[in-house]
Amino acid sequence: MRDAYGTRFGVIADFCYPGGVDPSAFLLDLDASGSIVLAGAGVFDDVEHAAADWQDQVGVSAEGLTPGPTTAESLACLVSYEHGEMYVNGNESRAQMDNWFRGPRRIHEIIGALHERGVVLPKYSLRYHDIDVAPMTVPFTAWYSQRHGHEPGREAVEALAEEWLEGMLPAPSTRSRRTGQSSSVSSSATGEMIR
Repeated sequence: MRDAYGTRFGVIADFCYPGGVDPSAFLLDLDASGSIVLAGAGVFDDVEHAAADWQDQVGVSAEGLTPGPTTAESLACLVSYEHGEMYVNGNESRAQMDNWFRGPRRIHEIIGALHERGVVLPKYSLRYHDIDVAPMTVPFTAWYSQRHGHEPGREAVEALAEEWLEGMLPAPSTRSRRTGQSSSVSSSATGEMIR
């Protein structure tokens, strides 16, 4: 399943022990709004319970979705997650930490099972490399200037756009935090704060 924004994926796979013992449905909740992270995971009695839990976790953007058959392209998120760097930055949920090792192991098992069935997933590739940041910096600079009465630093805006478009926000070198009703982003590339 994929939410209305296209950034949250619910992948549900049937698992059992050898001989069909103790069948269950394993849910992987992947968040691709920045670097792809495992937002949650869990073991359920069946697909319907797993899907209902995923909808509850994701909220309004997942309302009315039902599990459906997958395609190799729809499971590309598994390949991207497998190649992602795993680091703890301290704001992980209990569900993320409970599945820190189990989630990646299950992803590896799913990819292996698909391979055995002849399903070839897209190869991992950086989707954002050597990109032109100007189309993103121009409208952001205009918006920022109108809102704050002055232009932001050009280097800070370019660094932010490059990190964002490379799929690196949030990255270890970039931190986002909510401060009241505004957002702040600090870039280690320039040392500047953009609010």
